[in-house]
Amino acid sequence: MRILTDTQTRDALHAHALDRPIGVGFAFRDGTGPTFYGWHAHAYHQLLYARSGATQLETAQARFLLPPQRAAWIPAGVEHRTLISDADGVSLYFAPGAVAAAGDRVRILLAPPLRQEMVLHALRWPREASA
Repeated sequence: MRILTDTQTRDALHAHALDRPIGVGFAFRDGTGPTFYGWHAHAYHQLLYARSGATQLETAQARFLLPPQRAAWIPAGVEHRTLISDADGVSLYFAPGAVAAAGDRVRILLAPPLRQEMVLHALRWPREASA
């Protein structure tokens, strides 16, 4: 397992262009394998979904374990860190102006089959398509 410092996490976000979002939204699949990301925040809202395995998510207020039947809504600007061990994860990112009343704290959501398929379908779109 790779354990990243906060600086290494920022470098990884930069390498994946997650620190310079474009358009109203995009999908990202983390294929780096088992990784513990340091504290960070995103300019876009994030919907984090573990397709298989489990993902841990931590904020200053709480720690969550996300099995495949759950997703996490992380509003833009909320500091968090994630532990992706044996998970195959997908994140959707949404521009702050594209989501009304996004809130200011992490929320755990059910991920029924329809939501799962919608998240996975978003991976088919090229990132530039939403610009």
